[in-house]
Formats: sequence, structure tokens, C-alpha cells
Amino acid sequence: MSRKGSYLTTDEAMRIAILEGARGAPFVSPNPQVGCVILDSESRFLSSGYHEVYGGPHAEVNALRGLTEDELQGAHVVVTLEPCAHQGKTPSCAIELTKHKIAKVTYGLKDPNPVVSGKGAEILKNAHIQVNEYLAQETIFQKEIKKDLEELAEIFLCNQIQKKPFVAVKLASSLDGQIALKNGQSQWITGEKSRLYNHYLRACYDALLVGGRTIQLDNPSLNVRYPGLKKQNRVIVLDPKAAVLNRLEDFELAKIHKKENLLFVLDEQLKNSYSDRKDIHLVFVPLII
Repeated sequence: MSRKGSYLTTDEAMRIAILEGARGAPFVSPNPQVGCVILDSESRFLSSGYHEVYGGPHAEVNALRGLTEDELQGAHVVVTLEPCAHQGKTPSCAIELTKHKIAKVTYGLKDPNPVVSGKGAEILKNAHIQVNEYLAQETIFQKEIKKDLEELAEIFLCNQIQKKPFVAVKLASSLDGQIALKNGQSQWITGEKSRLYNHYLRACYDALLVGGRTIQLDNPSLNVRYPGLKKQNRVIVLDPKAAVLNRLEDFELAKIHKKENLLFVLDEQLKNSYSDRKDIHLVFVPLII
């Protein structure tokens, strides 16, 4: 259903922006997921956009696309993350917004990158655009939406604030806490919907980490199989003794994935034996038992 012309509160616009931002989840890394909604001077919905792919236009630019200057006269831009101040693969969104007759910008989260945090808002203010930090009001509704804003950008926030990679653990277990039968005969614990969602999550992360023993026992494909979503994912194999690497062509892993998308973690004692292998990514680490 078209929202064009619908009157929206800032809260409603931010909700829509969050939903828009989530659409880019499989394709924007290492950038954050960002969504944007533009309202006219009377708070009627004009357009929405999201960051669709890494290296492509950001959410604000996509939302601006197709709008006239008459429509943007006195407009209100609602965006999940502070408009970026710097130019990287794309121009500064904050500077782009100043080129139009926009009256107000409301952003959800401040840019967590300490190098540029607050600078996007400063650019807008210097252009005489009213800037509101959405969460500054701390109403009950804002507190509820804060969770969604932080979840939308959780990987980026972890990278920027903690300076660490974001890691998610996927585990399928029965109600009594078991993951398989002792004889290894069981295959599915989760249901069809759960498995489908798991494939969507695979597409949203930079890489899938798996133990070499799992490869040997289950011979999994470890690719993304989600309707309408085509993406080559990366796989990291913990293979200390090179048991999988030595027989790589025997496994589905090698038949389905390009070698440049595979990375093997080996015991550093094997470095001399495998250091000349250039056809695949290898990382050597101390083996701790």
C-alpha cells in the first residue's frame, strides 16, 4: 500500500525508516544498515530509501531521488543514523542534504565513529537546518524504538565502539539441551522456517565459521539458500591439522564455493608445510589444547 501523502508523526516515520534500513542487511557490510524517510512541510510522507549495497548511494540520497525542490521546501528528513560527514566511496550525506530546501533533520543514533561523530549534525546546523537527536527526548516510545535502532546498527556499533568483530553463535538444540543423538544419526532438530531464517542470517554476516570435524561428519554445503537472494558467502574452517584441507576436493565445500571465499585456520606448526600454497587463504595460529 502506498504511503504517499499520508500524515506521519516523527515516531511513525522513524519506525518506517528502521524497516527500510533492514532491507539492506545482506549487502551493506562493512557499512551500517540505514533507512530514511522524508516528510513534506506538513508532515506528509514523500519518500523513503535505504542503503542498498556497499559502495552505492546512502539512504538519504536514495530517499531524495525523484523529489523536486518544491516538494523539499521545508521538508523533514528522518534517518536512523546521523548523516555522514565525510566522503568515502560516496559523497557526504550531510553536505548533500544542505543542497536542498530542507528545514529539519531528525536522526536516530549519533555516528559511533569518534573521528566523525557529531560532524554531520554540525554541517547541517551550519546550513541553518534544524537538527534533532531523536533519542534525546527519552520518552517511553523513544526508549522502545532505541532498541530497534541499536539492533539495526548493532554490527556497526560493535565494530566502531568496541573495535571488535561482531560474532553470533548459531545453535540448534532439543528441549533437553541436546544437539544430536549419540549415534550421530539425527539430522534435523529445527523446523523448515527456522532453517530458512538461518540462511537469511548467513547472507547478513561477512563469514560463516565452522569446525573441520563438522565438515568431515556432515559434509555441509554452507552456502546461502534463501528465495530471491543471490549471494556468495565466505566460510572460515577451523582445521588445525589440515584434515579437511588435505581432502578439500572430496567435500561439497570445494564444489560449491570459490576458493577465494574459503579461509582455513591451521596450527602454526604446519606453516612450513603449507606456506607455499597460494590457491587458498590460510591463517596459522598457535594450537592451544
